[in-house]
Amino acid sequence: MHLVKVEKDYLIFVFLAVLGLLQLVAVRQRWTGLLFCRRWSLLGYAFGLAGLGGGYAWFFFSDDRNVPGLEGWQLFSRFAVSAVAAVLVTLLVSSALHVRRDKDIVGWKQDLPPANEERGLEALRTLTYGQILNRWLRRPPGGGERAAA
Repeated sequence: MHLVKVEKDYLIFVFLAVLGLLQLVAVRQRWTGLLFCRRWSLLGYAFGLAGLGGGYAWFFFSDDRNVPGLEGWQLFSRFAVSAVAAVLVTLLVSSALHVRRDKDIVGWKQDLPPANEERGLEALRTLTYGQILNRWLRRPPGGGERAAA
């Protein structure tokens, strides 16, 4: 088996597995800002299991993977690249899928939710990454509420 094919397959496997895992965690923790489908949580579970289980099944059962080739540092670097790509794709796709809904409900102008609500990952319970980024870009000069303290 050619080493480049194993590397490419491993990148795809990790990408699908992390993408699926992020959807499963988002559904379970109710981080609606990361979900691809907000209305039906069962669809989120199905997508997550398909990505995680399907990627695993495809990678390990489609070919003989018990061959010498990739070393530890190579596997780690491919894992890191695929995992970061899956997180970025999740943030971008979930924001893009819900941008119309976000404009109708929350708006992207002056009617954003107050900045003192949730911070960090907890903000993804109600806001998409696009909304969080938009709020951050529109904050007042000097840090907003920190300037008043």
